Amino acid sequence: MNQNKKYNNDCQITMLLNRMISNCNRITQELNRQMKNEMSLTLAKYEVLIAIKNSDDGQITMSNLSQKLSVSNANMTGMTGRLLKDELIEKKAFPKDRRIFSVALTDKGYEILEKAQEKYGHWTSEIFQNIDANDLMLANSFINKIDESLENFSEKS
Repeated sequence: MNQNKKYNNDCQITMLLNRMISNCNRITQELNRQMKNEMSLTLAKYEVLIAIKNSDDGQITMSNLSQKLSVSNANMTGMTGRLLKDELIEKKAFPKDRRIFSVALTDKGYEILEKAQEKYGHWTSEIFQNIDANDLMLANSFINKIDESLENFSEKS
């Protein structure tokens, strides 16, 4: 590849990456705004509730929750503290080791999460309303290729 084509390709990659990051941030900000306004939840709280709901037996240890959401234990402790205060989750002693506890959704947590999931689905449909099924398949195929490239890149490091 000649130098000019490589430069153009590098510029296109940089522009694409910047646009992907920008759009991802905009989508996240908009969903967070909607979630706060209509559900009195942050997007972060919503993601924690989803992770708890989708865990084995509907409960998960704090360390596993931190790992699943790729956040620090300290960050997760603060977040679960706020969810406990909101009465959306409850602590449960771990049967095999009383020093470890897990968290589970309360009835109120399930109720709020069910409504939030419905709203979230509606909002994401609205955001992607101008994208047809073929474009969605193409975009997902493209993202799969990026995932594969990232895996290969990570293995080299």
